[in-house]
Amino acid sequence: MAHSGKFSTRFGDFFGDKHQCCTRPPVKPTTRGTVLGALLLFLSTHVVLAQDRQKHVGLWIGFGLGGGAEVAAASVIPVEGKSGKAFYVRFGATPSQRLLVGFEGIYWGSDDLVDRGNSSIIAQYFPSRSGGLFVKGGLGLSTVKLRRTTQWGLGTTLGSGIDIRLKDNLYFTPNVDLLLLIFDADDVRAATPTAEIRNTNALLLFTVGLTWH
Repeated sequence: MAHSGKFSTRFGDFFGDKHQCCTRPPVKPTTRGTVLGALLLFLSTHVVLAQDRQKHVGLWIGFGLGGGAEVAAASVIPVEGKSGKAFYVRFGATPSQRLLVGFEGIYWGSDDLVDRGNSSIIAQYFPSRSGGLFVKGGLGLSTVKLRRTTQWGLGTTLGSGIDIRLKDNLYFTPNVDLLLLIFDADDVRAATPTAEIRNTNALLLFTVGLTWH
């Protein structure tokens, strides 16, 4: 019996050692928890930064420069398709994270004889709360400057752009805008008999600027 007990002990030790050598050491719970915690922290930080990427709060202002061309109709000394310089300034308030409202003046000139633009009340809508892409619409007054005479009419602006955050509340803003200018051609001809002009003009402008929110 003594030998039997001793044999059993050795037999158990042998298979116990064999089982231990063929089994991977268990992962410590602290290590697994640390890895999982780090992963969750990274994901949560990424989400917070994405949501915080665009901050639309309070008053805002922007301005920019660029160029464009007339794309429809004829105007003073026909310049259809002719390129020129453009600039804009806009400012306003922030009803919500996705909506900005305010005033915009956007103007284009091809030479000393042709200066046109719109002065409008605008609304900018951001489809995404955290994204910078926006669409814009505006309605107001159009103006055409003919030599020393300025005429006023109805102006509409349709556009799109994107706010690219540089730091804090400063954004780099590329824009594309389509301006429609509607005015009474008879008034223009009365002031400038040599002018060749129609009731509707369209301008396509490309600009880049800075915006502070």
